[in-house]
Amino acid sequence: MKNSLKLKQNIILFVVFTIIIFVLFNPYSFNLIKSLITGSPLNLDQLYIIQDDWIQQGIPFYKEFFNLLDSGKLAWSWNLFLGNDFFTSKAVLYMTSDIFAYLGYLINKFINFVPNTLFILTLFKCYLSGFTFFYFLKNFKLKYTTKLLFSSLFIATGWSLIFLEHPIFLSFYCLTPLLMAGIENVLQRNKFSLLVIVAALLIAMHYYLAWTMCIYILIYWCIRYFMIHEYNIKAFFQLSFKTLGAFIIGVLIAAIVWVPSLMYMINSPRLVTEGIASYTTWSSTNILAIIMNFFIPVTKFDNLLYHDMWYYFYQIGIYSGILPLLLIPQYFKQDFSKKEKQLFATLLILTLLTLISPFIGKIFQFTYSLRYTIIFNFTLLIIAAIVFNNLKKVNVKLLLFTEFIILLTILFLGVILPSLNNLDLKIYPEIKMLFMAAMFSMIYTILLILFNSKKNVIYLLGLFAIAEMLYQGNQAIISYSKNEIIKATYISNSAAVESTYKLLKELDPSFYRINLQVDETIPEVDTTNFGLYYNIPTLKTYDSLYNYYSYDFLKYTRQYPEVNWIFHFDDFTIYDNLVAKYSIVSTDVDLNFYYYSGEEIFIEGIPDGYKVFKHHGDFAMAKTYNSFIGTNEMLALSEDDNIYLHELANILTNNLVVDDKLLNSLSSKYSQVPKQFFNPTDFTNNSISFNINLAEDAIVYFSIPYSDGWKITSNNTSVTPQLVNGGFVGLELKKGANEIHFNYTIPYFNIGLIISGIGLALGGLLLIKKLYKKH
Repeated sequence: MKNSLKLKQNIILFVVFTIIIFVLFNPYSFNLIKSLITGSPLNLDQLYIIQDDWIQQGIPFYKEFFNLLDSGKLAWSWNLFLGNDFFTSKAVLYMTSDIFAYLGYLINKFINFVPNTLFILTLFKCYLSGFTFFYFLKNFKLKYTTKLLFSSLFIATGWSLIFLEHPIFLSFYCLTPLLMAGIENVLQRNKFSLLVIVAALLIAMHYYLAWTMCIYILIYWCIRYFMIHEYNIKAFFQLSFKTLGAFIIGVLIAAIVWVPSLMYMINSPRLVTEGIASYTTWSSTNILAIIMNFFIPVTKFDNLLYHDMWYYFYQIGIYSGILPLLLIPQYFKQDFSKKEKQLFATLLILTLLTLISPFIGKIFQFTYSLRYTIIFNFTLLIIAAIVFNNLKKVNVKLLLFTEFIILLTILFLGVILPSLNNLDLKIYPEIKMLFMAAMFSMIYTILLILFNSKKNVIYLLGLFAIAEMLYQGNQAIISYSKNEIIKATYISNSAAVESTYKLLKELDPSFYRINLQVDETIPEVDTTNFGLYYNIPTLKTYDSLYNYYSYDFLKYTRQYPEVNWIFHFDDFTIYDNLVAKYSIVSTDVDLNFYYYSGEEIFIEGIPDGYKVFKHHGDFAMAKTYNSFIGTNEMLALSEDDNIYLHELANILTNNLVVDDKLLNSLSSKYSQVPKQFFNPTDFTNNSISFNINLAEDAIVYFSIPYSDGWKITSNNTSVTPQLVNGGFVGLELKKGANEIHFNYTIPYFNIGLIISGIGLALGGLLLIKKLYKKH
């Protein structure tokens, strides 16, 4: 009988979550199902395509990730802006450490269309988040209906919605309830295994976000410990140290990912290019946006009421529905112990206090960010679920006061203030969403009042709460995808561009980079990672984790890495140094530039609307130099406004930029060396080889980004590279034949592997000890 009831409940859970997911993502979810059933492809306007990083980084990076997995080599990508370490640079913010990305790889084997694969992963992760939160809520001895309702609400909180654009953020979100469940397992059952496993997964997946949860868990741990256990400081510290030990084991197990990734991140200019010096106080716009996010999720419609253009600020994830806002004040009027009320009040107050200053973001995220507002979803939904589950009698006076505050705030945000600013209320979709929030709030209030006499209305209350979440969540999702079709045309153009590149490679199979300019109508930021999607090494990127050794070169060429993460070498005078031998362009761009910088080559079979140009120049992957310039002088020249970019490019073409300490030595040794040019004899995803026959001893420049991961041999003997030209490899080689081989291995990977092995050994020893005691 008990098993039959459990099976029935599980079926209901699956059905409810399935309905929620498909309604929430309507019409895109239904478009996808129709396409999969009929086998007919979707038009761009039918695809789930959302703004910002989903288009600009998500889809292209995942396409490259799948290609690298096919090759069996994840370490290095030539398509990643001149070439970069893919594993470490894409671990913390993208996919190499995301278990769901590997699931996506398998799915894509059947679908073979990355946008749909990512959408399926998104649906699955939202779906899974409901189940993991349901599992977490089991620790509070709640009724099945309560767990069902609040796990449904967790699927579409403000945090999960705003981070739909970041696939790995959503991966982290859907597993975070298991981390909280691991804490409860320790507190209630003295079991540590779940905590160790989930800690390892989350830290490997995104240690950046894991730090946020560590701070929250520290507070949560203290509150829940004294809620569950008697006041005993010695016992508290004993269990706390055991728990910390278990967590550290999880951290050690994940070291194979976070050690190489963290070392890359520490050196990355990302940490010093915030683009903002300080952000210590909220503006009035910030405050209004934060308050509004308690009532509706963040949207990205064309017209927004309160919006700060600072990238991190709009990522507010507070929204957890209106119902928790009405229920939480009731908690303190219900029949709970004084200690429990005080402790939950402390958790609530500490959570709210995190909003007092932008500086809190620095503590949680090392940047002025509101990404840490994931903690609001847990605090609000946990307390509200406990109230909902144990509600015996509603305090009507308190309820009406709470409702009055909510309605007054919504009225101020959605009507009074916009009217005072002479805004046209009809063009702001958020006003409609605020109106719906007010309507749902009034419905909840009526039902809660009726609850005192009719207990069954609690089920109706739950249905309306899910309806609110579906409406507000769907509006947010629609706003994220609105008017984004033009920015995703690279998806529909892929067959033509890839076909053009394939024909060019058949004509010239050597190594070279491509200047790719295929749609003038798309903003630059949305075109910079096209090459990754097309599997083409290009001269563009939008990537905050570009190769940090290239920082000086980016300064030499005025790409402004101090404040910029979007790079494009669009001056043909630098193409020779970068081996940018060809341009592939669509005919809607200005072709005069390409006719000036090279000549059109005609290849049979190139799709209509595309042209290929070969640029003027030597375009050798490796070459000798006999003229040198120091790094400080080159930096000074690049900062001189009287010197044009093409002049800087000519300096780089004719002079090798070297460390100032080596300048005199290299100049005296190699000033008479003849110019020689070489191209690779062989190259793969993470290796490249040359046969270099030198007329004299020389220093050879390679158009290969410098990295600690390169293991370089000359005639089977290891050689040490020099950092030249502000980010590339230079080798001092002897006269005669030199067989050069570059092989890329992930820096610090072996150290991470050893640490992970230690973590697994410690975990194994503790498991053996536990089993020994048990038997």
